[in-house]
Amino acid sequence: MDMRRNGPAVQKSDRFDSPLTMISFCKLIEDYKEESDPTLKRDLLTSYFCGCKEEELDSAVFILNGKKDKRIITEESLIRFVSEFSEQPIWLLNASIAEVGDVAEACALATGLPISPKDWDLSSLLEETASLQTRPDSARERLFFLWKTLPISEKTFLHSILLGKRTIKVPENLLFSALADCFDLELGILLTRYKTETPDLKAIPFSRILRSWFSEKKPGRLSKMEIAKRIDLSRAEPEDKPVYSGDSIPENYGYFLESPGIPIRVVGNSSGIFVWKESDEEDLLDPVLFPEVYSVCSGFLESGHTFVLTGILDENSNHKFIIYDILNFLGKNVRNLPFSERRNLLFSVTGESEKGEVELAKTLPLERETTVAEFYKFLMDKKSGARLFDPTGSALYIFTRPSRSFKAVLLYGRKGRNEIGTSFWELGFGLRTSSQDSAPQTIGRIVLQTEDPFFAELDFFFQENTIEKKGPIRGVPTIWKAELSFQNIRVSKRHKSGYRLEEIRLVRRIPEEQNIDSLETLQRFWKENS
Repeated sequence: MDMRRNGPAVQKSDRFDSPLTMISFCKLIEDYKEESDPTLKRDLLTSYFCGCKEEELDSAVFILNGKKDKRIITEESLIRFVSEFSEQPIWLLNASIAEVGDVAEACALATGLPISPKDWDLSSLLEETASLQTRPDSARERLFFLWKTLPISEKTFLHSILLGKRTIKVPENLLFSALADCFDLELGILLTRYKTETPDLKAIPFSRILRSWFSEKKPGRLSKMEIAKRIDLSRAEPEDKPVYSGDSIPENYGYFLESPGIPIRVVGNSSGIFVWKESDEEDLLDPVLFPEVYSVCSGFLESGHTFVLTGILDENSNHKFIIYDILNFLGKNVRNLPFSERRNLLFSVTGESEKGEVELAKTLPLERETTVAEFYKFLMDKKSGARLFDPTGSALYIFTRPSRSFKAVLLYGRKGRNEIGTSFWELGFGLRTSSQDSAPQTIGRIVLQTEDPFFAELDFFFQENTIEKKGPIRGVPTIWKAELSFQNIRVSKRHKSGYRLEEIRLVRRIPEEQNIDSLETLQRFWKENS
């Protein structure tokens, strides 16, 4: 099966109907592993689910969820068969495996390119692995046939299945986001049901699970165009946050300070209450239920309202949810209403008094016309960002504190293409672990598009200075240094450095002989920010 070509058109079935062509599962895995952008990863998964055959869906979800079957063949047997097929001694194959670091991949490379290529889909490939299990006496014959017809990527996948190894693990949020898009389901319900009931995806086909959970839904898969138009209120989609650009702020404007915490969103509709927060991992949105917030918001729903609220989860106040704005009311988008009207809608949902662990952000008026510089100084003194609003207008402006900067060194990069086909560089920058002359440690990543003024320079730099390759990642000597800026800094257990920087930007290149900063710089920034 040629991994760079789509397979035959999908056949219609009683349950699912899609106009798209089938996308190779192994090509999906290959592209997914090389892609780092969560949005593009989700698009890859959605495209596959929209176009795959129904009989492939159950196996694909099982594998993508990181599940694996028991081993069908031992490594020793596989290596022995490869030795016979390739006419290479076993000691040489073992040396190749040690060099490659993976038995499945090394064996796939050793068997070479296909002699007589044949189109294989996921279902057919899994049927072949099952036949090897039921008829072990024919293993040699069937493997030789497969090696003559499969390209290397499919062979690697086949060997991983045979050896009982996990081929891929897609985060549940990302996997179920793509499934919800494809089958026009509310992601909040789908994830909640899955996490609550934890079905055995091996024993119960996923298509059957969907039918039992959503029996009232009209059967069918959406096209990519239909997916682009759908609205799922149980998702915490990114909020448009305009930045104030004037030189001064009129006296009739108001503001409220942002409490330190994590931006979250509460969705309430006929399906229930869903509390979402921003996750450290891949900037995904993770549905997390906080009992106090959930309980209070359930009371809002009981009064007959449907809503989407946005605010901050204040971790310094026992997870209090401080509400800034209402984005949806009674099923209608209210973002374009004047802010004063949205505030009245908030009062109608929550009431003006505080309710347990939920309260409205306090709006504060400007006493006089204020310059932007004065307001920035005010925020610096408060160690806070702010939301600025004109009561008669609909915009809720973001007012971030001035960015900080530090000096870092380029460590590695990956070149790729985005969904419209243009190139980009994803760059990893590092700082020293201490003030001593220690090895730099990755602190943040930046994506540069072709229109960026540094793109051409860095493109040439990698061509001339790559010293190490690990798949698509290229390592370079630590000589290209730059000043980077960032808006916020948060402590993060998921990052090796201990910090997560937000909105990192490349400001300028600095001379090679100039010293870079250490993690002590970020520790100082954190203390100032706290």
